Amino acid sequence: MQVKGAILSIRNRRVLHDAAGQPVITMQEVMQLKTDMDVFLAGNTTQQVCDFKMKGSYFERSCAFYLGNSDIMIARMDRKYTVSNVMLGKDTFCVTVFPQVSG
Repeated sequence: MQVKGAILSIRNRRVLHDAAGQPVITMQEVMQLKTDMDVFLAGNTTQQVCDFKMKGSYFERSCAFYLGNSDIMIARMDRKYTVSNVMLGKDTFCVTVFPQVSG
């Protein structure tokens, strides 16, 4: 996998490519001050409506994934705080995927 994108751009767009160089998903940051990203699957060539939305908090080290532009949460990732992680300066995350979510 390879991520391609301009270093400085207004929309901060990144494209994840597979080993053959084919685009898998496109991500773009909605606003520079927020950690919201629109995620487009490779088949969504018009990119009128995102397939997923990621909303995150840098300070809380967490993010949630939503189905399209809806408020239906499909997954969540949170930082796992343990004594060893804090002492060793490691980041470990817990991912929760919500079952039976469809659009």
